[in-house]
Amino acid sequence: MSNPAGEGSSAAAEPKAHWLGRIRIGIVPRLGFAFCAVTALAIAANYLAENGNSIVETTSYFTGNSPAPAPLLSPITAPAPAAEPGRKPVVAKDLAAESASVISAIELSDRVLHERLSTHDDESVAAMGDSLSELSTAVNRYAQSADIENTSTRNRLSQLLADYANECESLVKVADASRDQRALYFQRLDSLESGLRGAIDSSWKIFGRLVARPSLINLGRIAGAIRQDAAALVAPDVVDGPELQNLLASEETFEATLNASSAELERSKGKPWVAQIRTDFSELVAQRMALQKNGEALRTGLDQHKLDRDRLVALVPMRAPGATSSAGRSAKRAIATGDTPPPIDSAWPPVALYTPVPSYSPVERKVVSVARTSDDSQARQRVKWITALVLIFMLVTSISTTLSIVRPVRRLIEATQRLSAGSVVQVARGGIKELDVLTAAFNDMALELASAREQARMHQNILEARVEERTRALQHLVERDPLTELPNRRQLFGHLNHAIGGARSSGRSVGVFFLDLDNFKTVNDSMGHAFGDRVLQSVAQRLEGSTALFGIAARLGGDEFTVVYPDAANAAEVIAAGQKLCEEFQKPLILGDRQLQMSVSIGVSVFPDHGVDADSLLRAADAALYRAKEAGRSQIGVFSSDLLESAVSKFGIEQGLRTAIHQDEFELVYQPEVNLGSLQPTMVEALVRWRRADGRLLAPNEFFGVAEDSGLIMEISDWALRTAIAAAADWYHGLWPNVRVAINISPRQLTDPTFVDRVKSLLVAHRLPPTAIELELTENVLQTGPATIEALRRLRAYGIPIALDDFGTGYSSLSSLELLPLTRVKLDRSLIASIESSEASWAIASAIIGLCDKLGVEVTAEGVERPEQLTLLKNIHQLHVQGYLISRPVPGPELLTELTSLALRMRALLGVAPAPAVDSSQSSATNIVRFSPR
Repeated sequence: MSNPAGEGSSAAAEPKAHWLGRIRIGIVPRLGFAFCAVTALAIAANYLAENGNSIVETTSYFTGNSPAPAPLLSPITAPAPAAEPGRKPVVAKDLAAESASVISAIELSDRVLHERLSTHDDESVAAMGDSLSELSTAVNRYAQSADIENTSTRNRLSQLLADYANECESLVKVADASRDQRALYFQRLDSLESGLRGAIDSSWKIFGRLVARPSLINLGRIAGAIRQDAAALVAPDVVDGPELQNLLASEETFEATLNASSAELERSKGKPWVAQIRTDFSELVAQRMALQKNGEALRTGLDQHKLDRDRLVALVPMRAPGATSSAGRSAKRAIATGDTPPPIDSAWPPVALYTPVPSYSPVERKVVSVARTSDDSQARQRVKWITALVLIFMLVTSISTTLSIVRPVRRLIEATQRLSAGSVVQVARGGIKELDVLTAAFNDMALELASAREQARMHQNILEARVEERTRALQHLVERDPLTELPNRRQLFGHLNHAIGGARSSGRSVGVFFLDLDNFKTVNDSMGHAFGDRVLQSVAQRLEGSTALFGIAARLGGDEFTVVYPDAANAAEVIAAGQKLCEEFQKPLILGDRQLQMSVSIGVSVFPDHGVDADSLLRAADAALYRAKEAGRSQIGVFSSDLLESAVSKFGIEQGLRTAIHQDEFELVYQPEVNLGSLQPTMVEALVRWRRADGRLLAPNEFFGVAEDSGLIMEISDWALRTAIAAAADWYHGLWPNVRVAINISPRQLTDPTFVDRVKSLLVAHRLPPTAIELELTENVLQTGPATIEALRRLRAYGIPIALDDFGTGYSSLSSLELLPLTRVKLDRSLIASIESSEASWAIASAIIGLCDKLGVEVTAEGVERPEQLTLLKNIHQLHVQGYLISRPVPGPELLTELTSLALRMRALLGVAPAPAVDSSQSSATNIVRFSPR
């Protein structure tokens, strides 16, 4: 029986299970179903035995002894010679011997022909040829002994001998064809019987007997009759006869039975099986008809053979020369004309002709019965009694089994329900052996379960105490930073939201301090992370002690700390507290036997002036911290609206740069540099511009800072490098073979170990010489380490010029001339801006130019924008100048046109006489070709 509670719990635990998996059937329905199935089977078996089928004991196979072929011709017999009345026979010893030899040869050839028609082997074939050869020899000897002078008679004898031999060969061919067809016929018959036997063998078996349909058994029986009647086909010249008529009748019966029961057999055995039976039967009938046709041909051939043999025999018994009677003359005339000879009246004994014998002979038949239909009423009665006894036994067994299972199961179900309620139960034993053992095991389990419950209660109390302890520990870990033991971000937000709520109701202010340790990365890199952790712990202790009187300190992560001032009178009080924090960190930190000076930068935001929730106050304090760091170390920065606008602008520029990289919104413009000695343009500098979606063109100083901070500078610089090299290749292979393009690279590019190889591969791909480009970098490259300087040296060794941009603005400008493999120095526009009005600026610029000249380094003065600056620099012939006065940056398609007019513009600016006129046939392209670097 099924357990409703168990079913409900199972369904709840597995709501997605298939509905078949949720069906539970008890023992009673199961046994009842089994009993009904056995009853239905018994009723069906009795019904089949009574109404629809025959019961066969076993499958029988059809066998028979095929009779040997009957003799086709009767043996030759020589009747007693009859002497002509009133005449005395003439004796001619030699002629009689030859005549007897011919008769013997004919008899031998007929006997060999009989054997050849019955069998086909090498021996019979050889014997047939030998007998015909002996007959030909005997006839020739006879003709010579008889001294036949008539030429027509000799020709007639030869013709008859040839006809006899040809007829023998024809009979052999027809007999061989009949033998092959008989073999095919019995093969078709075997295939038909095999299909029927297979169908009968696959029928049901009940009580050791086979149950098959009557139509199937009738077809098997008729097939057996066909095999019996097929014995008539053993005779090679079969044409008709009673057995053949029986065979035709059996075939008609088989076909009629198959047609009548085809629908029934198609349902039980399938259409392919019925179609195969029809095919086998049709081929069997066709083969039998072919056998009949060959039999007719064989019989006709035998008749012709008898006629030829009679004619040949009639020609042999002739009288001796000169003793021919009237009968002999008649025979000669008959032979000469080809008619059938009359009885020979000769001294030679006449020879009896072959006579045909019946083509059919009794055949011993041995057939095993195909099936035996069991229609005996007594047998059926026994089947009914056996069925009834089996059903009664099944019913009694089912009832007793059900009771012995259901009662113990019900007791177990009730006990299980009480056990699940917490009671201590014991179940009475009984029922079948397996359930009795199960009941004993259940009782033991119930006792152990009761003991286990008691122990579980005790352990549960212990576990609850431990869980409470661990919960407190986890709560501490969740709300505290594991390194400094300060409140973490989670607890900070809780305190800050609580303080904002109190300030909102009381009308007071809340201050938020965002602290960052100055140069903490240097401490980590130089002293190690373990020492850095000790520094953070010491900072946390000082911070906690400094804020204990007015606020709560927390650690957000890394070297960033936050302090909440929950109850301030106004913003001024908050700022004053921040300044005190800065002063506290002016004192050195004591770490064991070490003293460490560690300052902090602080950003300050105030509620409700700078934000009304925790997130906005923290963002405002972070923005203020960014301003404090820009101002220098140990500074305090207070949030203002322009900081937020700057942060928003920075974020917008960063997102726009990401879009610009994917949508190819960058452009390159080119600004020429002119040699003051030749007044010719020597090179151009590639400058990046960003054309935004609104059409506005941004210069690098408007977005390069954000690109550096966000890391996007690498992708922008790589794009500029590829594009500038491609443009230089177009000019190099076109109108400007002495092209040189200066390309700005970022220090981050030099930290990439594949950068040098990538530049080389680009030059090789565009078939450019190394001198066609010049790489420009700033002094910041010195801060990236020795690896970048080594990369510059590899580039210089390859032949690529290296230029130092914005020279004169850093603290290590002079040392860079020694450390870097430079070919050019570009003076910063801040040095050139005031050279015409400041003697100090002019002195510094002149000194740098002279120093670079002695070092063999070319110099370019950037930012030449006024004629006075150019006039002051014009006497330094080795100097290159660049600026808006010389030429503004122009797009690539306009560059060559700009370069052609640049020399004239320089002469005009310097008041120099124009150069001699050139041939008008030379185009501007020719002038461009004359451009050459120094």
